[in-house]
Amino acid sequence: MKKHSKRYQNVKIDGASQDLESALALVKTNANAKFNETIEAHINLNLDKKTGQVLRGNVIFPKKFGKTLSIWAFVSSEKIDKAKAAGAAKAGGEELVKEIESSGKANFDLAV
Repeated sequence: MKKHSKRYQNVKIDGASQDLESALALVKTNANAKFNETIEAHINLNLDKKTGQVLRGNVIFPKKFGKTLSIWAFVSSEKIDKAKAAGAAKAGGEELVKEIESSGKANFDLAV
C-alpha cells in the first residue's frame, strides 16, 4: 500500500463535485508548496458526439507564453534608428562587436 506524505494527508478534500468558486477557494486554502502550484480541471459538457455536437472556441490567456527575445541588430550607423524602430533591443555596428569581445558574453537571443 502506498503511503502519502504528511503534507498530502493534511489536505482537506471531499470527493464531491463543486462549483468553480468553492473549488478555487479550496485550492487556495490547501496550497502550501514552495513553488507556484498548478491545477487540473475536468469539465463534463454533456455533448453527444453521435449527433454531431461539438465544442469550438478560442481561449485568451492573461499572460503571454514563452519569453521575449532579445534581438541585436548589427547594422551601419545610418540604419540604427530603423533597427530600433523595428524592435531590436540594441542596434549598432563595431561598438556592439567590441562590447561582446570585452565582456566575453553575448547577451542576445537573436542577431540580425
